Amino acid sequence: MKTKITERDYIKANRKASREEEIERYDHPLPKSRVYKSKKAYDRNKTKAALKRQPFDFSMPQLRVMLRAFVCCLLAAR
Repeated sequence: MKTKITERDYIKANRKASREEEIERYDHPLPKSRVYKSKKAYDRNKTKAALKRQPFDFSMPQLRVMLRAFVCCLLAAR
């Protein structure tokens, strides 16, 4: 049986206590090695998801027709 507490045992006990306290506080363990993701970095999947969330879906030919009609209405109103 061990009677002397080494520095390694002390650190291990503190880490374990800290982890258990964290789980108790947040109801799950928090990740220790998560990679930071920049908000400014280009993210193709996020961009595609944003496009899918739009309430309308216009393709390029439809946009051209709509712009032509809009411009014609503006010119006719003069």
